[in-house]
Amino acid sequence: MVEITEELLRRRSEHNEGQLSTLKEITLHQFDIEEINEVLGTFCRELQILYLQNNLIGTIKNLHHLKDLRYLNMAVNNLTRIEGLESNENLEKLDLTANFVWDLLSVECLKQNYNLKELHLLGNPCTKYENYRLYVIGTLPQLQILDGDKVSKSEKILAEQLLPTIRASVAEEQKRVNVEELKKAIEQRNEDKKEIANSKNEREKAQEKNIDGIGEVDRLGSSLNNYPKLTPEQEIEKYGKVMQKNEGKWQFKFFEEKGHYVLDIPAGKYMSLSYVDIDVQPTYIRVTIKGKVLQLRFDKEVASSKASAQRSTVTGNIVIRVPISNNP
Repeated sequence: MVEITEELLRRRSEHNEGQLSTLKEITLHQFDIEEINEVLGTFCRELQILYLQNNLIGTIKNLHHLKDLRYLNMAVNNLTRIEGLESNENLEKLDLTANFVWDLLSVECLKQNYNLKELHLLGNPCTKYENYRLYVIGTLPQLQILDGDKVSKSEKILAEQLLPTIRASVAEEQKRVNVEELKKAIEQRNEDKKEIANSKNEREKAQEKNIDGIGEVDRLGSSLNNYPKLTPEQEIEKYGKVMQKNEGKWQFKFFEEKGHYVLDIPAGKYMSLSYVDIDVQPTYIRVTIKGKVLQLRFDKEVASSKASAQRSTVTGNIVIRVPISNNP
């Protein structure tokens, strides 16, 4: 498992010439990080956008020094409650999709985050509570978008009127949650992560191993198969653009709708989201599912920090919506 260190932060801040004190955005997704230590708050106090999705983090903590933080993405981690964000007064968007948040009452810790406009909790146990949406809207009247859907005036009025009753029902519903089952699910996710990491290490070792006695033709074929894949940055440097690819041969849909690019991927209803990584950049999107890459270019520059992802409870499809920058 990976620990957040100064060295890691400098490696991930090459776009800012490795300067941490002025760093505005950093991506630390899919590193199998288990804990947010004090390093981020010590070296990166001007951070505005922080991507920590697809890790193994169980608690939100040590972010109190990030006073300028606007967007925090902690989707697909091991969180069971919302906490540790009371000091992030400029927070505008929080994505906790596909965690294990069952303590819905913990959303009350966001009351003082007056600038919070957008919250994503889909894929958490708490979203199955009968009055989930109304409770969140009533508790956080500053919200404009919840789980990708705009909060209407009528919802706000109804939520405000019913909040005391709804809160009591939520408290009762939480008491019936099987916390032990959730712990087992978290352990299973951790095991899945370890299995993926071990498989990757074994593949890398196999590629490095020099097998004696094979012919030159076989050796050449093996060399071609094991040729390292280029990163998007390397592709841009070599070809002037990222290359489009669909290694998983998914029958995806990619279209423009109401000022957004929409990518709909049939990933499978029963596939764990721990196998999925989504990276949205201003000119392209890269989705990795079980190690296979779907990479597409945007014809127009997008607002990558405002992207959202949802999973259909019926089909299991992953639907990603990315707003186009400066869209009239």
